[in-house]
Amino acid sequence: TLFRSADMPDPLPNVYPIGIRHDTHDLTKRIMDRIDQMWDQGLPEEVERLVDTYGWVGPLNRAIGYKEFKPGPDGQKPNPDEVRRAILANTIGLTASQQKQLDNMGPIHWAESPEHAVEIGLRVINQWRTNGQ
Repeated sequence: TLFRSADMPDPLPNVYPIGIRHDTHDLTKRIMDRIDQMWDQGLPEEVERLVDTYGWVGPLNRAIGYKEFKPGPDGQKPNPDEVRRAILANTIGLTASQQKQLDNMGPIHWAESPEHAVEIGLRVINQWRTNGQ
């Protein structure tokens, strides 16, 4: 049986959750590409503006993509390569945590690709239409 936390609600009726598993290498590459895109769109400047306006409070201290820019205890700002590596590591850690949560939620039907997810969804819809469920 699947582990379920006592505070988790029972699965909703007539819901067939479908998730898409990604190859770890592919997921890492996608995350790296997204970090590059955010960087090119001005992430360092955005963080600087926000910190100048609000200081290191609230989400800036906690949010992935922001907190990695925070200077160390000595006041030294991390270099851009360190920031990128930290964002990647923290994002990968978050995806692992989310995967664990999903695995503990109950029956999720995993697909290997978006196309496979569509195939599963269409098969379920056709079964519901045929069986009246």
